[in-house]
Amino acid sequence: MPDEDLVTQYLFIDTCSLRHRQFDFKGRVFTALLELAKTGYARLLTTSLTVAECKVRIREAVNIAKTQQKKFAGEAWALKRVAGYDALFEPLDADSVIGEIIAELEHYFSAAGAEFVDLDRASVSQVVQNYLEGAPPFGGGEKRAEFPDALVLSALEAWCDEYGREVYVVSRDEKLKEACDKSSALYPLADVSDFLNLISKHEGLASERILKAFRLYAHAIETEVRAKFGDIDMYLTGYYSGDANLDSIDDVSIGEPDVIDIGETESTLEAECEISFRVEISYEDTDTGMWDSEDKVMLFMDQVEKSIRQTVYVTAEFLAQYESLASISDPAKIEVSLVSLHHDGPIKIEYDPWTERQ
Repeated sequence: MPDEDLVTQYLFIDTCSLRHRQFDFKGRVFTALLELAKTGYARLLTTSLTVAECKVRIREAVNIAKTQQKKFAGEAWALKRVAGYDALFEPLDADSVIGEIIAELEHYFSAAGAEFVDLDRASVSQVVQNYLEGAPPFGGGEKRAEFPDALVLSALEAWCDEYGREVYVVSRDEKLKEACDKSSALYPLADVSDFLNLISKHEGLASERILKAFRLYAHAIETEVRAKFGDIDMYLTGYYSGDANLDSIDDVSIGEPDVIDIGETESTLEAECEISFRVEISYEDTDTGMWDSEDKVMLFMDQVEKSIRQTVYVTAEFLAQYESLASISDPAKIEVSLVSLHHDGPIKIEYDPWTERQ
């Protein structure tokens, strides 16, 4: 896998990587990942076994901390006499701390919309065969400890096969990484920060490729804008009031679009369009006709019809669609279409005959 290519938005983080980050779900790395997950740019996968392992590690870590705190309190008794160190000697409520950290773990996966991959997908026969052969993720020594990783990887591969997806697997375990290297759907990363770095690099790359596709569709896009522009209502205002109807479009200039969001299979773009067109206006000339003093109205005014040139700016929203983010390496595989034209209400056609005569 090329270092700078983002293959997929799907991410699985194993227990040892979460432990390496000290289950710090309020830290910068996990906060950044959560924001990506909430916007749909990252899709977090996990398993019930992974969560259960995390809970075991949390309990172990807190119980170790409790033991170490007792030892510290016994050996650092002199600090009891110094103001500000009192809290170090307070008995640690291990159950409360464990509950708090586990609650943060569960809340994080819930807030990120993590999808739980069913372990029933795992191929037990293949896992056993790998165990007997000592194939990754199994290694030398106590291989039974690798069974959880093997089951999770097998379930992830089956999930990828069923949905036609690929998944980044974040792990610090070398044997687990070797197992991913042998898979066509699992891509190993050493840390969550590596995934965030790929996202950061790819966001700019994705935008660039989407914009390139937009330019490839320039002629078709202009045609769509011309057709859609006719749906916008117009009316005559200013010195005269009357009707206004689109006659023809002389020129459409589409500005450089902004990529508003990038999704797994589609992205939204916006661009300002300058449109020059001719419009047929129709109004009654108040300088002609007769004044009816009884009814207080002008009668028999001349009906004026003429074509005038106008220029207006509208905002166009476009949709770029593609099979997957990985597929946009070829801009020709991206389809771009117009969704809508935005204008602040009907277009006001202002016409001043006195200015025209000067």
